[in-house]
Amino acid sequence: MEYGMGEAKGGVPLGGLGTGYVTLGSDGSFLEVVTQGNPRSPIIRPECSFLAVFAAGEGGRVAKVLENPAPFGLPAVEGLRYLGLFPVAKIRYIDAELPVDLSLAAFSPFVPRDARRSGLPVALLRLRARNASRAPLTVALMLSWQGPSLRSEELAEGPVKGFTLEGESGGYAVAAEVEAGVEVETSPLWSEEDARAFWEDFAKDGRFTEFKGTSGGVARALVARFALPPGAEREVRLALAWFFPDLRDSGGKFIGRMYANWFSSPGDVAAHALRDFEALYDGSTLLHRAIRALRMPEWLEDALINSLYSLAKNTLWVKDGKFAHSESLTGCPITETIVCRFNGSLPILLLFPDLELGVMRHFAHLQRSDGAIPFAFGRPEFFDRPYYDTQKSLNSSEFVLMVYRDYLFTRDESFLRELYPSVKRAVRYAQTLDTDGDCLVNEVSMQYYDQWRFYGTSAYVAGIWLAALRAAEEVADVVEDGEFAAECREWFSRGRESYERKLWNGKYYRLYSEPETGRVSEVCLCN
Repeated sequence: MEYGMGEAKGGVPLGGLGTGYVTLGSDGSFLEVVTQGNPRSPIIRPECSFLAVFAAGEGGRVAKVLENPAPFGLPAVEGLRYLGLFPVAKIRYIDAELPVDLSLAAFSPFVPRDARRSGLPVALLRLRARNASRAPLTVALMLSWQGPSLRSEELAEGPVKGFTLEGESGGYAVAAEVEAGVEVETSPLWSEEDARAFWEDFAKDGRFTEFKGTSGGVARALVARFALPPGAEREVRLALAWFFPDLRDSGGKFIGRMYANWFSSPGDVAAHALRDFEALYDGSTLLHRAIRALRMPEWLEDALINSLYSLAKNTLWVKDGKFAHSESLTGCPITETIVCRFNGSLPILLLFPDLELGVMRHFAHLQRSDGAIPFAFGRPEFFDRPYYDTQKSLNSSEFVLMVYRDYLFTRDESFLRELYPSVKRAVRYAQTLDTDGDCLVNEVSMQYYDQWRFYGTSAYVAGIWLAALRAAEEVADVVEDGEFAAECREWFSRGRESYERKLWNGKYYRLYSEPETGRVSEVCLCN
């Protein structure tokens, strides 16, 4: 659904897998910037970062910042309509003073089955202007960006022109494709103290002719200027790229960024992305077209698409290739909680199966000597500080189920055989959590529902265990381990009988039952 100016509290996060992101808000602003390994201290509404438009014709001239309210009290666009479908944010600007119909499509590359193209640290913007008047116009579209102030350089690579803003740890690039009929120029450096002089120069003619900038400037702007005949339309494609390769884990250990294996500067990223702009847009909207073809209700389309936002906001993809999804880098920062990925990792498997298999291999790598699968890689941001006893009643069973699920989807038998020893040890560990000899996992001191205490045999925990036994039997059959398959089959048969006897109340399976203490819950987890 479309939102009016500022009606949605958040916005679409623009950024690739594990790259950090920039959120484009429903008021048109760059709502938060999390590109420098700063998830818990985002840069909120950087005042020198904004889009703007200038238009001049027979009726006069007008310049507006394309957000409301605008920073520094500058003239702001009257209104807008905002549509967000990850990874694309679309805006239609509304202003009676503007003689142009102006719209924006901003997106980050998110191409199913192509993790590398989906891991670019860039936001791509397509601004379209249509002359709604009966006279020719001169139009200029501007993107100003605030960044590190150590140095700024011009960027010119073939048809790509722009600038970089760089500091000691990395920087940004803003660039555009130079096309016939479009002048592309960059402004001098500027800062908050120069805001009025900076704006007044742009608002005169859509150029920077008088403003000389400042040595202490922290921002620059790129302007694309063109003539627009009556009724004509033109688009400008821009790239906002970033490059901050020195990512550290929570202990200060260098883990780096995957994208640093492919690029050496923000300018490299911007030029690459602009050259591939159309293919990236087509690939990034492929999922939209596929879901819409199913003709589902709008609310379901929205849920299926926008639930993927977490892949931009909460993922880590580090230089040695490890990938991980945090439970929430801000709300509950834990790297790869296995009980959350059991419920939420299907999109990674469907869209980027190689990354999914890599995560499962790392869980196997961290398996404890007694067979226990870790609850997580570490917290807040660690890949090598696993811990095991949190929700231990589920971790190993869910690992088994996910290994088998991933095999069924990918049919990668080499993956299955590689992880089979870990599957077998995980089952052996889970068997030790049978506290009363009924062939079910009865150790339920903590499970997925956290503070909701279960006792004895739980329908949820024991049900996942029974499913894991069936999966383990199937895996054993594939690798031709008949003895272990038979053991899993026997445990399953005996466990199923215990499950029915302890939990079936004649109408549904009760939440839990602990006969030795008389604790029973007749709550049902399903309606």
